Amino acid sequence: ASLAAATTLLPPPPFNLRVEHLPPTLALGIDAQVPRFSWFLRHDKRGERQTAYRLTISGAASWDSGKIASDQSENIVASGLKLSSGETYEWRVQWFDSGDTPSDWSANATFDTGLLSTSDWDGAQWIIEGNDQSPQLRTTFTLPAPLAVRQAQLFVVGIGYSKCEINGQPVSDHELGHFSTIDQRVLYDTFDVSGSRFALGAHNAI
Repeated sequence: ASLAAATTLLPPPPFNLRVEHLPPTLALGIDAQVPRFSWFLRHDKRGERQTAYRLTISGAASWDSGKIASDQSENIVASGLKLSSGETYEWRVQWFDSGDTPSDWSANATFDTGLLSTSDWDGAQWIIEGNDQSPQLRTTFTLPAPLAVRQAQLFVVGIGYSKCEINGQPVSDHELGHFSTIDQRVLYDTFDVSGSRFALGAHNAI
């Protein structure tokens, strides 16, 4: 007679991670003080369900939910997490099935925070260009040659529509940003402008 080792079918890791219902590629400028996290599940065994989860966040602040008994996988709030403005955070999650078997951790996902406090706009001033209905606004700046741009975010707010370029290159494939009025609130766009678009030791134009 032969003996066969018993094997436990591990739950597949969560996938399609989202913050405020946005996938990592669009999770820029998250300005919720307490963002909501969601994920999707699958299992090879019919009728399986989540009985608990564990979620961790790292970055300017670290947070660990510990094992939480819950069947919820949508709009999970990270109570006690304190986010900082303009930072990149990384997060992951695992779940436990009906037999209390933990899955592997999900792939890491990221999100970038926006400007979380009105004081983050201190010193900012509206730019007014006469009565031109489609003004072109331009300014230049210089980055020191030894400086390498590891990460850069651009926050743009305007009345109506706007289109932004750095050194003649669009910062996004969206032709126009959000349309804003001044009736109640003004929206702002967040762009990830990291990379080689900047000229080091020379003038840059935006």
